[in-house]
Amino acid sequence: MNVTGPIKVIIAANATANALLSGRVYPGVIDNGRGFPAVAVTRASTEANATKTGVSNVDFVRVQLDIFARTYGEAEDVSEAVRTALDFYSGSVVSGADTVNVDHIDYLGTIDNFENSPELHRVIAEYIMHIKR
Repeated sequence: MNVTGPIKVIIAANATANALLSGRVYPGVIDNGRGFPAVAVTRASTEANATKTGVSNVDFVRVQLDIFARTYGEAEDVSEAVRTALDFYSGSVVSGADTVNVDHIDYLGTIDNFENSPELHRVIAEYIMHIKR
């Protein structure tokens, strides 16, 4: 399941997050040549919602967003804007040829970090996406 596409669409629909990122949301690894701030989206795991009656129709997808910026303040601003866009989002998201039905997204927390080469501030944010299949 491609979660980067839907996350990119949700972020782009939020004026503040979109203004800060200008579309720089990438699957797995950031494109260094495109500038900062930027976000790399990684699916950490997928779990089915256990049911007693049959096949699950909801998956829990744990997603890690690595937010990179030149300053700590900019990284925090992007982190907050992305959280505003994603936390408890609900709806159908069209990404390319796919439509993903998001029951809701839960914010789990963040960790601050720093990358030495190149010198970038990094915020690692985790979310759980409840996806209807």
